[in-house]
Amino acid sequence: MLIRESYVILELLKMKAFILCAGFGTRLKPLTQRLPKPLVPLLGKPLLSYILDKISQLSTAKEYGFNLHHLSHKLEEYLLAHPLSKGFRLFYEKEILGTGGALVGARSFLENTTFIVYNGDIYTDVDLSKAIEFHLKHRPLATLLTVDNPQANRLIIDELGRLKGLSDDTTKSGDYKRIGFSGIALYEREIFHFLPEGPSSVVEAWLSALSVGETILTFPLNGPWFDVGTPSGYLRCVFHLLKEEGENLFIHPKAMVESRKLKGFVSIETEAYVEKRASLENVVVLAENLEIKGSFRNGLLLKEGFIPLSIEDLFPSFATGYPIGNGGSDRRFFRLGSNRVKMKGSDDLSDFERTISYNRYFYSKGLSVPKILKVDVENREVLFRDLGDLSLYNYMKMEGSERARIKIYKKVIDELIKLHALHLDESSPSFPYFDNEHFRWESRYFQEKFLAFLCSLKWDSLLDEELDSLAKEAHCYPKNLIHRDFQSQNVIIHRNRVYLIDYQGARIGPPGYDLISLLHDPYVFIHSDVRALLVDYYVNRRKEIDKTFDESSLRESLPVMRVQRHLQALGAYVNLAFFKGKKHFLKFIPSALRYLRDDLEIRPLRYLGLYIKEAEKVLRKRGFFERL
Repeated sequence: MLIRESYVILELLKMKAFILCAGFGTRLKPLTQRLPKPLVPLLGKPLLSYILDKISQLSTAKEYGFNLHHLSHKLEEYLLAHPLSKGFRLFYEKEILGTGGALVGARSFLENTTFIVYNGDIYTDVDLSKAIEFHLKHRPLATLLTVDNPQANRLIIDELGRLKGLSDDTTKSGDYKRIGFSGIALYEREIFHFLPEGPSSVVEAWLSALSVGETILTFPLNGPWFDVGTPSGYLRCVFHLLKEEGENLFIHPKAMVESRKLKGFVSIETEAYVEKRASLENVVVLAENLEIKGSFRNGLLLKEGFIPLSIEDLFPSFATGYPIGNGGSDRRFFRLGSNRVKMKGSDDLSDFERTISYNRYFYSKGLSVPKILKVDVENREVLFRDLGDLSLYNYMKMEGSERARIKIYKKVIDELIKLHALHLDESSPSFPYFDNEHFRWESRYFQEKFLAFLCSLKWDSLLDEELDSLAKEAHCYPKNLIHRDFQSQNVIIHRNRVYLIDYQGARIGPPGYDLISLLHDPYVFIHSDVRALLVDYYVNRRKEIDKTFDESSLRESLPVMRVQRHLQALGAYVNLAFFKGKKHFLKFIPSALRYLRDDLEIRPLRYLGLYIKEAEKVLRKRGFFERL
């Protein structure tokens, strides 16, 4: 076994890669008249960068070939500035040679080794190492990586995955199955025996090889795959990457966005100006220095014009709507149109019931929460009025004025005080208490998920005693009704009004916990001077409304709540990332750790501080922060 593994490693080290970059990008015109297809941006990063990242992760040879023709100067500029450029070989084509002719043009570079060929308009996040191992084990002339693409299933394969031919008829026939080519393939050097001089398609070589009995195998790509060479494929890819990042909005660093009418998935990939009255929903903007006015929905916005697409083009699985929301909840949300959003409840019936009862109670008391339009208890579905997707988190990406940021935070605090000042009566639902036991559950959650699972650290009784004491201290402060997860993604701004969402975890607890959740939120940075100003604002406004409010207890509680909240956040991020499959929460761990370090300077906990230092050392050694 050791000999076999060593052999595979040696083969991988010799392997070369060839990326097809010469094409005109006809399907993406007019965009590709000024930008080569491999350089189209995906969340501010060229497609070619993702491809190189993917191939470089394979520990293959550090040699890459590229064929260039259309807008070759732009590709050349990008490639020569790339960190891996020392291993790059550029092959210029005076005329387009096709996928077969391109390989012949690079024969001197490729013919002495196994090599991987990757179309420059394909994005996938699938691990390719298993496909390479499969190819090296079986040694066919070629291994074609496949995807089930109903509109382009033209490869005819048998039950063993052997290529038998090609057909434009994409329906199944007889004992053979039809499948699509992913645009990624592995070849042995003998492929050159079947490639003619001059322009050709590599498909011709496949068919010539089959005619003389050569074996061509297929290997399925199971996971995200996108043909970025079409408007619909490009938008679907951008939306997929946004969702993977836990986002629904990307804004180019030099873009200016004054509009607050952004819904669904929006990516502004270029230096554009979105004026105040503009409206964008499920739109990617690729228009340098464009002033965007008007309303655009479901499509690609270029300086040459707007390319509209159907909702089915963008979200094939959702004929009447599309999924929204990227939070930590197990509930799922879908935008249905006509100002309606459907919530599909989780398996937790009590969570579903709290969502409804808390919403109706808050709504009856004048709090700003989404209005319920219809409840289907049997199917655990709720229809809400659609408030859009402008969370406080997204607002802070767009608003550069500190004055405007402070203004919106004051509005958020006004709504928070309305919640905190509620006097519960006989009509109110039963809210659980945020007591000593629950505080200790949060810190134990941190110990189990963050310290033990992520950092592989064991703790002793001294840390337990310290966190026991912290929970008791947190429990002793005066309590009122609190949101319990009052961070920027759970605040929606709609028509300049603030709304609270994800309130089903509401409890009777210390108000400082909510205030810290908002002002020391790992999702959004707020300057310390602004935080102090907003704490004062909360205190003064709360005093005006609630004569029983205890200012000194609130201020005294804040250092304790800071530590407690950030312990909870670190445990939650690990749980969501590794146990719920929401990897994007990992990106918030560094900021939560920085906050916790600052917290421990104000409210020192000796043993916790030692464990945090050790945890950071472990994560740094593993390259955790660099990967993020």
